[in-house]
Amino acid sequence: MIIEENSYIVVIGGANLDIKGYSEGELIRGTSNPGKVISSPGGVGCNLASVLAELNNRVFLISAVGKDPAGKKILKKTGKRAVNLEFIIQSDKYKTGTYLAVLDEKGELLAGIADMEIIKEITGQRLQERRELLAKAGLIFLDTNLTLETLSWLFKAELTARIVVDPVSLEKAGKIKEFLPQIDYLTPNLAEFCFLYDLKKPGAEGDYQKLSQLIAAKREDKSPRTTLVVSLGSQGVIYSSPLKTFYQPVPIKIVEEITETTGAGDALTAGFIHGIYHSLKPEKAVEYGQYAALMTIKSSDTVVENLASKIKAVQHGR
Repeated sequence: MIIEENSYIVVIGGANLDIKGYSEGELIRGTSNPGKVISSPGGVGCNLASVLAELNNRVFLISAVGKDPAGKKILKKTGKRAVNLEFIIQSDKYKTGTYLAVLDEKGELLAGIADMEIIKEITGQRLQERRELLAKAGLIFLDTNLTLETLSWLFKAELTARIVVDPVSLEKAGKIKEFLPQIDYLTPNLAEFCFLYDLKKPGAEGDYQKLSQLIAAKREDKSPRTTLVVSLGSQGVIYSSPLKTFYQPVPIKIVEEITETTGAGDALTAGFIHGIYHSLKPEKAVEYGQYAALMTIKSSDTVVENLASKIKAVQHGR
């Protein structure tokens, strides 16, 4: 395969089988609840790669799956989305990762359990074997499902591509604290930002101008070269870079009834990555990510098919 420099995005992170249980009514703890259970490919890395492919980007996924039915299902469906899987690790040692989620009747996550031991297969040595791919990438996305050792290897590898990192969760975000100054783009929610930047409590809820100033000050102090895209959920996004800081609300005109929130954060990040990769202005890149997230919460699918055309239709209908 001929690898053209800067012509693609590399995603490194988790790929697992999502098993989601939906309660028909208000969930009652400690007993069986009527509802439905579905399974589909998931994991932050896999979701990001799939959304980026739906947005017509050339994308390579580096992840690990087992040689089992779940792994085969992930590879089959993700490959159909035109994600390049040539560099996937197929493990003889571990089973494919699994994420078990329980959602209420509104599609909100109540609890989740992640079995991701297979992520240990993504090592520095394995990435070294894929170094040519990494060296010529235009942009590299990482999630913190990766081990600390693997993240450390990546930040010491002197790669020229811009690095985007999603903290994934409060529990996993601590792995990147020491690397914050080396991250080009970071996409936390507000709780993850406060944890990473040692902000005990924003004290500015609802005052987005003040909150933006707090975020900009913390960013300048701890990682001045990093661009932050801080998700406030349904309240919008705060963007802060060395050049500008702004608050951007959700495009209200297309907000409809929420079907499910799973995957919305991944879609926001992927849409933003698509924007910066194609040199959109920051406001437009953030907006594109917001459209991707809004299309996702309106769908029961974690990754929305024909997402690019759906976003285009909504934009033209404003």
